[in-house]
Amino acid sequence: MEWIGGPPQTYTAHPFGLRLGTWLVREGLRAAELAEAESALAQSTQLGRPPADIAILKQTVRELADIPAHDRVFETRMPGHAYWHRPVAAISP
Repeated sequence: MEWIGGPPQTYTAHPFGLRLGTWLVREGLRAAELAEAESALAQSTQLGRPPADIAILKQTVRELADIPAHDRVFETRMPGHAYWHRPVAAISP
């Protein structure tokens, strides 16, 4: 797949690279997702992985730190509507 945000006509099969620019992360899962990316970056740097892999992981960490969580965007755009992950008891008739 083409590397979104990468140099022109650059392709990737890297698991994080395939997700760049397409994040759908819930606020409650963001910290774990970011920690996983930071850990992968640290490990890849330590192991001397190829510069392209390091670049993808750095871009992943930047995106995850700034991307709005989709559940928060929904609540902002659709005030008063329940989001699917809330308990049923919290949904008003």
